[in-house]
Amino acid sequence: METATATPGAARKRRRRRRRSQSPPPAGEGPSEPKLSKLRFGCGGGGGGGGGTRSGWENLDLVLSLQGKELSLERKIELTFNFTSTESNWSNHGRRLDIVQLLRAVSFIGNWVQSILILPENSKKTSEPFDPVLDYRCWAILRVCIEKKPSISISPNVLKSLGRVARNGLSRVDTGALYDDKESFDLFGHVLGCMSSVFSINTRTFFNAGVDLWASCAIDVISLAQKVSHNERNGCTVLWNLGNCLFEQFSSFLRFYANPKNIFRTFVDRILDPLLELLVLLNSQVNSLTHKQDRTMLKVVEEILSNGLFHPQHLSGYFGLKNLNKSSTSRDVIGSYHRHLFERFKAIKAENKSVMLAGFGYLLQLFVRRSGNQRASLGPRETSLQKSSEGSEEPHHHRESLFEVFMQFMEPLILECKSYSEKNFSNLGVTKLVEVHCMLKSINKVLTTVIEEKIYVPTEDTSEGSYFEFLQDIYRVLVSMAEKMYEFWVSAVHLEDANVKKMLPLMFAEIVDAVGHLLDIEYKVMGRDLVKLWLMIFALSATNASSKDIKPCFLLASKISGLSSQVICTFSELRQVSFSIFTLCGAVRTFRAAVGTGVAASSFSVSSLSSDKCLESLAALLSSQTLRDAIRTSINSMPEGQSSRCIEELTLDLTGTLKWMRTCGLLDVKLEVQGESSLVTRDSVFGQRAELLGRHLSEIYTNVLESITVTTSNSTLVAKSVERLVDAIRPNLCHLVRNESNSSSEFVYSVIGKHISNKQGANWQKIPSLSWLYVFFFRIYMSCRSLYLQSIGLMPPDSAIEATELVGNSFVVCCGKEWTNSANILAEGYFAWIVQNSFPLFDAIEILTQSLSRNCSGFTLLVFILHVMALQRLNDLNRQINAFDFLLEDDTDQFDKENSEGTELLKKSSCLEATQLTSFMMSYVRLLSSGETGSFWCYEISSSWDSSLCSLDEFSFPIATWQLLCENIDIWSPHASKKDLKNFFSNLIKFAFVEKRSCKDVENSGSQSSHREITLCNVSVQLLCDTIIYDRKNLVSGFCHALKKSVLSFVTDANEDNDLLDSPPDLVDILTKLENENSWISCKLQVIVATYSLHSPSGKTAAIGNGMPSL
Repeated sequence: METATATPGAARKRRRRRRRSQSPPPAGEGPSEPKLSKLRFGCGGGGGGGGGTRSGWENLDLVLSLQGKELSLERKIELTFNFTSTESNWSNHGRRLDIVQLLRAVSFIGNWVQSILILPENSKKTSEPFDPVLDYRCWAILRVCIEKKPSISISPNVLKSLGRVARNGLSRVDTGALYDDKESFDLFGHVLGCMSSVFSINTRTFFNAGVDLWASCAIDVISLAQKVSHNERNGCTVLWNLGNCLFEQFSSFLRFYANPKNIFRTFVDRILDPLLELLVLLNSQVNSLTHKQDRTMLKVVEEILSNGLFHPQHLSGYFGLKNLNKSSTSRDVIGSYHRHLFERFKAIKAENKSVMLAGFGYLLQLFVRRSGNQRASLGPRETSLQKSSEGSEEPHHHRESLFEVFMQFMEPLILECKSYSEKNFSNLGVTKLVEVHCMLKSINKVLTTVIEEKIYVPTEDTSEGSYFEFLQDIYRVLVSMAEKMYEFWVSAVHLEDANVKKMLPLMFAEIVDAVGHLLDIEYKVMGRDLVKLWLMIFALSATNASSKDIKPCFLLASKISGLSSQVICTFSELRQVSFSIFTLCGAVRTFRAAVGTGVAASSFSVSSLSSDKCLESLAALLSSQTLRDAIRTSINSMPEGQSSRCIEELTLDLTGTLKWMRTCGLLDVKLEVQGESSLVTRDSVFGQRAELLGRHLSEIYTNVLESITVTTSNSTLVAKSVERLVDAIRPNLCHLVRNESNSSSEFVYSVIGKHISNKQGANWQKIPSLSWLYVFFFRIYMSCRSLYLQSIGLMPPDSAIEATELVGNSFVVCCGKEWTNSANILAEGYFAWIVQNSFPLFDAIEILTQSLSRNCSGFTLLVFILHVMALQRLNDLNRQINAFDFLLEDDTDQFDKENSEGTELLKKSSCLEATQLTSFMMSYVRLLSSGETGSFWCYEISSSWDSSLCSLDEFSFPIATWQLLCENIDIWSPHASKKDLKNFFSNLIKFAFVEKRSCKDVENSGSQSSHREITLCNVSVQLLCDTIIYDRKNLVSGFCHALKKSVLSFVTDANEDNDLLDSPPDLVDILTKLENENSWISCKLQVIVATYSLHSPSGKTAAIGNGMPSL
């Protein structure tokens, strides 16, 4: 290779240096520095003026070398890089003459390095085997020059070089060459450092560049950003920062461009598409913990789009646009360049660019923000006169204009949805389904923006109501599209394709979201026919239940539950909660209606799906915590004056339900031998309607009744309404509680409206669905009775006494002298409100539990309802027994001997009934102790329950009954035998020591909501922390005995397997909880622990003692 000494300039330089070396140094200065081996700027240290003269010749020598053609380009870059890298750290103080020479050299080097950076890629002027743009030394040289002389002019063509750098980075990321290549790290790092210096010194560096140059560079940088946005490997962070740096400069260029109109079309045609893709990508990653850097770039990208599309000079033109469906007579509107954007939207839709479709919503959001910012900035300029005269009208016009723009954004999406609603989805592949999914996501984003920015206000609609009609069209198109998708979903075409099975739940989730957004914007868009909406929800829930193994179905389940509760809450705010709830009941009755012959299938018919799946899915929906809470909250928040009216509407709906049940006798109820299977199977009309009645409708009705707010002012009206509700069920229920031989046959006839013979009636007990009828009427009566007694407690005295005579229980309100007259004592049975001389509750329980098959699906819920009824009756009996004890005290002379004997008999009768009912409940506790399993009793120590009776099954039944007994131990414990109490407390200790998995919050896909589950463990621990066990003598002795026995068994059998324990018992944890609950409880625990210590081996005692807290 050639050297610098071979040039004429170098020879002249050597002669001059020899002459200088012979002359003495100037006065006051030391000897000149020894010659350095490399060229450098200026002189330093003690070089003084002589050094400055020498540096001037060196600078000139380098300039001449760069101008000459003798050296290769690569050698020139090497010399310049060595020159700048050495001199960049050198001190710059010296004579002014030297500084001027230095700046001239810097200026020349800066222009020279730019000239080689902007050479075209296919230039023939040089035959160099390398690209200077990809040589990091060129960018390092340019950076030094910029820092030494900030006034150096930067050519706009450098943008081309930056685009080539971005393309190179993209290529290296694609091939994986970036991650272990030091040269790549150096290149991109120096480019980033150079551009950062350039932009920090002059923020308007590339403002004189043409839009085409910027567009070409921006497209390359956008492609690079898309590739590295989700990649955090070595080198990608530098590329990311480089892209962010260039994006910020591009945004400023667009913001301060002299005539934004001139660059609008170029921006839309060349930059919009890739930038939309990047916008969607960044928004999808912005909330991810692994992509925190995306937020910075997202903000910059949004600024680019805002400045390019929604520049303040553009906004007025957008507000002048009209809907594309309407012809405009204004020539300036027709020729408006703004329309080019919406024409591009149509082209994106036509080209099926699905990812870009998802960006429409983000663009509308940016537009609304920019227009709002402009209004805020212009606001202070208005005079007070303008504010007073036009201030009230301006927001209206602004929202009107915003809605026009919203229609422009939404129209291409809705037209595309409309086209899909007319297609057969079975002919679409996975790719098309992905495009539809992206389009639906875009619709949701647009609708979300309408909600957040309050673009639609009903009172500010046009006189023709065109805005409302547009929203209604959106709703209709979405529902129509959902019907087509549902038809495809229930068909068997897609079952072989796993990808299709994953896409459909995602698409349905977006449609459910969109319907919810429209409900937020304007609830009237769905009209008064809520039944169709509920049927759509039911159908999607049924298909979702049929595909539980698909992960996206969990998302859809949550969306469905959320929309259901949203419907309830929306109409609650409108004071129309009854309308939404009872249309829900109407939809339940319509569910599976297409089973019968001659019945037309609805648009969301589930007749082709499994009957079991449909019923289970409906149960899962109605038992979801979100829907139950929505109903409960809506009823509770209802004005107290509407409570009685709500019960009246419930009565009317229940009457319609009973008429609906009677029609099933005309469809498939045949009791002949050949037709008996239709009753036994769950698929029959009778079987389905019976389950809908007892499992689903009863859940809604009781939830409403239990949520009614009773106050002093509305108690009488509520009681009257409840009386009319009981009158509605009395004709059916009286056959169950009346002492008649053919009561079952009469009851069935009263429900389905068909007479049966005695021989046929004997077969009714074999029908599994019959238990659902019992569940329905018992649940309604139980809720009515509870609400009625609650109302009696708040009534005026005279009305309360009259009401107790009707219900047959004077002990609710009687007091004072009324106790002295035995004629005033009414102690009739549990069903006295239904019929006089009715069955005792225990007799009804015996008949039902012995006659019905335990294999039927509704038997578990029926038994649980019987437990609740037994506790209600026990509560009444306890009140009666206490009253009888008071009357029979020795020191009272209130009764003569004859009356006293009658009271004694009443007390014995009450005690006997209480003992029988308690024994019935304890029989199921004995099953827990025995560990018996069967078709009815599926005992799982780790099972859980979501506290909804609608979802109660054989697995959750033990938990539900155990919770019921633990929460009401004060009611039944006085009548339990010692053996039963010991058995109960043994189970209590055993369940409290199991592994504590139940105390965590989990996502339950069946109930479609996140909530705290109930298990045997947490119910037991909760009771152990309740002071009621330690307050009552009959409970303390039994509990201590069980605890002592259990602790001893844990120690003596520590090495033996225990099937009921998943892990060793945490005695310290349980006893600590008990100690923290109440300080005086620890005194009793000291005795227990002391007893435990005496009977346990020393080693084990020490182990537990060391871990025990101080008691």
